[in-house]
Amino acid sequence: MLNGTGARLYSVFAIEVYRAALYLEAPLRDAERILASPGTKLILARYRRDVPLRGVIAAWEASFQAICGCPLPAAFRDWLAPLPAGTEERFLIRPGAVRLEATGRPTLELEGAEFARTLLLAWIGPQAPTEALRHGLLGLSR
Repeated sequence: MLNGTGARLYSVFAIEVYRAALYLEAPLRDAERILASPGTKLILARYRRDVPLRGVIAAWEASFQAICGCPLPAAFRDWLAPLPAGTEERFLIRPGAVRLEATGRPTLELEGAEFARTLLLAWIGPQAPTEALRHGLLGLSR
């Protein structure tokens, strides 16, 4: 079920970079409850603007550093690519694993509960790119 949607806005001009949606087995409005829930979670992001590879990597590195103080897993970093407008990314988060899919890229399965938790926190935790995006995904900004 759709839990919520939000847009990642950039700069004082509020340029929409992407729009994301969070799907859960049952709607939840609290990040900690979502993280603790054993069900499958899906984050879908559709890019409205081109994002160069250096920007993609920098954003994910900053998220992982803020959340766990750890580097990006090498396989995840290698999977990242430039994001032309129109690209769709899907992050299917299951207990202990994440399936990564994107337009024009091979699918990647990564094992590890900590990676799955960190990836989800990057979207709905206090270190999400913006509070508006976080609140939107949590379904708090309707």
